[in-house]
Amino acid sequence: MDPMPRSRLGTQPPEFSESLQESGQFDTDAPVAPEEPTLGLSVRLDRPFHELKEFLLAEFERAYVTRCLTESEMNVSQASRSSGLSRKHLRTLMSKYGIQRVAGDPEQPELPEE
Repeated sequence: MDPMPRSRLGTQPPEFSESLQESGQFDTDAPVAPEEPTLGLSVRLDRPFHELKEFLLAEFERAYVTRCLTESEMNVSQASRSSGLSRKHLRTLMSKYGIQRVAGDPEQPELPEE
């Protein structure tokens, strides 16, 4: 039996998310431990929904890919396995956000200048 039931769209049905919260496996009110990485974003809510959603998604994707690559010492295959993303999609996200593998320092991915 599949441990994570999915709808036809590939998302978790609402009843599954609710059962996770009730079981304590996913606690939205739990404090975050200091060693757990967070995005630390503050967002002005006076902007249009789609604009904010696009911004937050981009920040999440960039931070997540960077963290996965840093933890895997810039090994795309290993980052792909640990994140559950395909290598092709991971490389697409790297290209989208200008993240490149740096030959000199494997600990730090090269990020685009803002």
